[in-house]
Amino acid sequence: VIARRYPLTHLILAPSAVQGAQAPQELVASIHALQDCGMCDVIIIARGGGSAEDLACFNDEELARTIYASTVPVISAVGHETDVSISDLVADVRAPTPSAAAEMCVPHRRELLADILRQTTFTRDAVVQALRDARHDVNILASALLRCSPDAELNRYRQDIDLLNDKSRLLLDSKIATRRATVTSHIQTAKLLDPRDILQRGYAIVSTEDDVRITSAAAARRVSNLLVTFGDGSVKATTVEKEAS
Repeated sequence: VIARRYPLTHLILAPSAVQGAQAPQELVASIHALQDCGMCDVIIIARGGGSAEDLACFNDEELARTIYASTVPVISAVGHETDVSISDLVADVRAPTPSAAAEMCVPHRRELLADILRQTTFTRDAVVQALRDARHDVNILASALLRCSPDAELNRYRQDIDLLNDKSRLLLDSKIATRRATVTSHIQTAKLLDPRDILQRGYAIVSTEDDVRITSAAAARRVSNLLVTFGDGSVKATTVEKEAS
């Protein structure tokens, strides 16, 4: 049973009589030997079924005290399930049969493989989650570093400067356009008021010889010599007759 369930188990056999007058002493000696070897995780005391006389040695007081005082756990698997001895009562565990005792001691390899698979899956999932969390933390730190890095700060300043340049250029262009329109309007007004343009339309400017403008007939009557300016030149004139208007 043990070899089938868990082949890696190392069995140590301690032969002993299991019935008769010498059986209790040999069983006690075997238990002490197994304890002293330091290699046992559990001790199984086992024998097949038999009559009450055959199993009487398992009711021995010294054997019962030895089993009870054992530093290594003891499983009692004596006789059949219906057979009860003092050894069964003082042992750490009572098994109904030797086969049942073997099953109690060792796990089935299928159970171990399933447990290993569960542990492997759990470990893998834990590692994957830990890596995912670490990657998330690294991304957060990287983003924070980018926000705090000089390059990022310089880029923000460059963007602000570019934006201010664009706004300044638009404002300057607007002011230049406004000033240009104002200057153009003034030029057009000045052209309309330019005496030379007026003279070209057939008008004349009358002034004295020392360039004092004559703007009325009354002023002209008081002057003998006049200077009349046309669009293409000037001529001198003399007042010969003074008529009242």
